[in-house]
Amino acid sequence: MYLRIAHLYLKGHDSDYAEIFINRASLSMSSTTDPELQVKYKLCYAKLLDFRKKFLEAARRYLELSLESRLSTSEQNELLRNSILCAIIAPAGVYRSRLLSSLSKDERSQNFIFHAMLRKHPTRKLDYS
Repeated sequence: MYLRIAHLYLKGHDSDYAEIFINRASLSMSSTTDPELQVKYKLCYAKLLDFRKKFLEAARRYLELSLESRLSTSEQNELLRNSILCAIIAPAGVYRSRLLSSLSKDERSQNFIFHAMLRKHPTRKLDYS
């Protein structure tokens, strides 16, 4: 119930109220054994981080979710795309560099138009044009 409310607030671009309901949902996540519910919680939390401009952490969460076998291929690709975008706009640093490097090595990322930017990353020449 809380996750559904949080999801609706995120759709309405109201991250403040979404965070309240995600926090309420997190209290019951430790006792749940429903894997679908856990995936929904992780997805809501990743979107919240994205809305809160915590791009590096959001990219990590999206990448983790993109490896989830319970999701369809199109959902996995969308999550991978979100991970790449968040990693690209995350503040510079060691963790961002590591994440961009691992994303560039992921064979699934070759399907995206911005894969060329990921390939240029090891040479420190990210081209945003």
